[in-house]
Amino acid sequence: MVANALLLLAPFLLGALALRAIGVRWKEDWLAWCAWVWPCGCVALAAPLWAAIVCGVPSNWWPLAPVLAAGVLCGIGSRRDEPRLTAAVARPSWLLQVALLFAVALFLGHAVTSIGYPCLVGDEANLWATKAKSLFLDWPAGDFAAAQAHTPHPDYPLLNPLLQAWIYAGNGAITHFENRWPVMLCGLSVVFAVAAAARRFVGDRVVAILVVALACEPEHAHMSTTAFSDGMVGLGLLLALDGYLRERDEPRRAHRAIGALGAAFALWSKNEATMYLALAALAYAVDALRRRQLPRLGSAACWLALPVGIAACQNAWNR
Repeated sequence: MVANALLLLAPFLLGALALRAIGVRWKEDWLAWCAWVWPCGCVALAAPLWAAIVCGVPSNWWPLAPVLAAGVLCGIGSRRDEPRLTAAVARPSWLLQVALLFAVALFLGHAVTSIGYPCLVGDEANLWATKAKSLFLDWPAGDFAAAQAHTPHPDYPLLNPLLQAWIYAGNGAITHFENRWPVMLCGLSVVFAVAAAARRFVGDRVVAILVVALACEPEHAHMSTTAFSDGMVGLGLLLALDGYLRERDEPRRAHRAIGALGAAFALWSKNEATMYLALAALAYAVDALRRRQLPRLGSAACWLALPVGIAACQNAWNR
């Protein structure tokens, strides 16, 4: 149990380094920092892990992948060329903090409940855990493609399976409970992401009600006990929208990065995200034409390479 908990430190620390590199400071908005650290860390962990798998690195060497990623992020360092936020983000009210504590406590209760049944049945096993086991056991022996005949959707993206395969590699064997943990923590990130995004438009009292309602919602409870990717898609889309709205109101590198990372996170989680993001891009283009004002990507163009690159690499992998 303790060893598996330590495995979760890797994405958390990588997420902290990634936020530091793009200029997100804890003191400016700790609520947003808590919302973004886990998805950032998941991508920062999964990307080098995927590269290691493609290069045929044995699974007992996979724990070195986050070390290399950390070295790269430390090399980038903290960017200090941007000014601080023009308006300081107010500290969350005591009511909102209580609501967040309630959501965290409820999530922990759901997590404990999930220990009572193994990840062996249903879509979480057939769609996601099976692919993770194939990554861990059948690659690069040449049996990975053949093993996908046992999954209903062999073309599904790899972020979820990679996170589960990370737990397998850390244990040196297949697990049936702890492999859910990295995916389940995305459900907790959704709560913080909703709070951080919504309080920019409504008061903390309303946000507190939203947090409690979300924490008690049955589908969210299901997301907090299983290794499905639907909640990961929602988290990625929420980050993409929040990053876009923040960038629109106050252009900053951090906002562009979070928007791009959210889009990449969603695309790498499940195929439905392609439809959602394509429709959002179409709506944006139609609105720009209606206003007769062509969109100017500017410095945001380079960040689009992240979601586009993820989609292209996933397509190449499937082929």
